[in-house]
Amino acid sequence: MEKKHIVFLIPSFEVGGIERSFINLANRVSEEFTHVGIWHWFNRGPLKSDINLSSVETKFINGKRLVKLFSSLVREFRTSKPDIVVTPMYMIGMVAIISKIFSTHKPKLVIGCRNTFSLQTSSAKRFLDKYILPILYKIFYKRVDLFIAISKGVANDLKRSLSNKINIKVIYNPVIDKRINEFKSSSILINKESNTKQINLVSVGRLEPQKGMLELIDLFYFCYEEFNLHLTICGQGSLNILLQEKINKYNLNSRIKLVGFSKNYLTYLNEADFFVANSQYEGFQNVIVEAMFFGTIPIVSDCPHGPSEILNNGEFGYLFSINSKEAFKQCLNKALTKINDKNFRDKISCRANYFSSERSATAYLEEFKRLLNI
Repeated sequence: MEKKHIVFLIPSFEVGGIERSFINLANRVSEEFTHVGIWHWFNRGPLKSDINLSSVETKFINGKRLVKLFSSLVREFRTSKPDIVVTPMYMIGMVAIISKIFSTHKPKLVIGCRNTFSLQTSSAKRFLDKYILPILYKIFYKRVDLFIAISKGVANDLKRSLSNKINIKVIYNPVIDKRINEFKSSSILINKESNTKQINLVSVGRLEPQKGMLELIDLFYFCYEEFNLHLTICGQGSLNILLQEKINKYNLNSRIKLVGFSKNYLTYLNEADFFVANSQYEGFQNVIVEAMFFGTIPIVSDCPHGPSEILNNGEFGYLFSINSKEAFKQCLNKALTKINDKNFRDKISCRANYFSSERSATAYLEEFKRLLNI
């Protein structure tokens, strides 16, 4: 084992793509390095039980406000002396950059690029995120030792936004892991071959504007009677009330279920005929891969970036133009021709295995060793 200190920053242990990815990585990296830690600033969330606490140290730091996070990181850099610090999200990354400047100890800094930089900043509501953050990155990007993008589209966008000279590597998210494999092996896998007229759709994601859930209700309403569709939406967020109001307006309460947040969302993915999403933009979109793993056919918006890479431009599922009712309907028609095609479902399930935690962790370890000249 290498005697190096690797730290991952996450806000909390809530169920989310960032949290799950970094916990998976920390567990795997702890097999190669003697000191691996997860620093967090909220104690809540069920994913803490997924951490291998025998080899991964968790540490609470004060980071509820950016100023507090800055002072905490400066102090922890100096006292804990990590060799590498891995951060998610652009704002947290910028706080880490400034903390490194003010700290007497200078760890290698790896910033995870988990969303499309130009779209995330341009659509931000806060002045700091919308205007100041892009300026700061153009000034300080050279102080980042490595950017890791979760898709090629995210990497190309960051290069256009900052500079072609940035040190950036594409490593896909570690989606297919021990947890999902154990769930699949212990669950009764649903026979997707359907002789019934009811078609079951599922969508999983935060109920926020980025995920396009309000518009997804419009797409559903446009063709639900023709295809006898039923939709389950797993997630919670600021749009929950508006979603329910739209469901009431269209009189769809017998067709659409809002089940809120569920740690057992994999059950819904396993039981559905199709997974649907209408994201306005993404970095990757883990849940598409999770759905494919169960042979659930994805019908998703061709947003920037991630979905088209996962589906290899439509080879492993169906892509429609964002918010387009006609395109969504056409994809449904095409997908229905595959609903009883076991070979196609097996094909997309095999594709999902490409995005494994082992493949991702191996790529991260290679980059860490390169940064540390090991």
